[in-house]
Amino acid sequence: MTALLDDLAAPRTLVALAQSETLCTIDELWPRLEQRLAEGFSGELELRGEGGARVCLYDGGVAWVRCDDHPYHLGDVLRQELGLPEPLLRELVERCKLDGRRFGEALVEEALVEPHELRDCLRRHIAAQLWRLLHWSGSVVLREHPRPHRYAMTFELDELLEPLEALPAVELEHLQALLHGCRERLVGVRLAAVVEASTGEVLLGTGDDIELEAVQALCCAGLHRLAANRIASTAPVDLMLDHGDMCMVAHRMAWRPQWLLVLGGTCTLGRLLSVTPLADLPPLLPSAADGRDP
Repeated sequence: MTALLDDLAAPRTLVALAQSETLCTIDELWPRLEQRLAEGFSGELELRGEGGARVCLYDGGVAWVRCDDHPYHLGDVLRQELGLPEPLLRELVERCKLDGRRFGEALVEEALVEPHELRDCLRRHIAAQLWRLLHWSGSVVLREHPRPHRYAMTFELDELLEPLEALPAVELEHLQALLHGCRERLVGVRLAAVVEASTGEVLLGTGDDIELEAVQALCCAGLHRLAANRIASTAPVDLMLDHGDMCMVAHRMAWRPQWLLVLGGTCTLGRLLSVTPLADLPPLLPSAADGRDP
């Protein structure tokens, strides 16, 4: 099983530099991904646009995705999800360099993780970056680089875009604090929820009327998606609704573009918008909280 503790350690020497192609929007990447996967293309897709990213494909699957501005590495996810200490992970990386083993294979061989645990961590890590990439705005320069590397663990596109069955504990605590903070700062808030943008599903809510909250969130997510589809150049950062004395805001969270912070109530739009920057702050990792290097 292939895994990297630090994604920056992924191979960077690209061979046979391909001619670049400019995509008008990131939406044009999707059919190209599907085509290359169907063809069994093995190599890297290098993308430059709103940021920098690389997508590695192997034998009809996605092996890994790396966005330059993504704040976490796989080692962070392993620490968050499985409680593996950083010194142990670093030591294992060094031993893998000496004996030539794959990092993921070594994790399983030494009984540090179960295969399904490693796969789940990888899926979360790759999916977060793929969602980040698919919400870029503006044009994108694409280059394809065939590479001979082999990977024992790959993912289908649909598998990566499925909503996660359960939120990681660190993220759940972070979102609970976010919604609590919004309610503390705003008088008159009746709706404060984190919503899956693609489905409208409430991932975490704070309302007393769960059914009403679900309907409001679904409608708000649908309108946000409709607005994004109608604007070709860039997806809207915020959707704002104003009717009588009621206002609603749907804000796409910068660290999890597939999620929306949905707020509603008798507050003014300005007051609702004043707290949305809180949703763009990622969870603080344990290593960062106690002063150690991440």
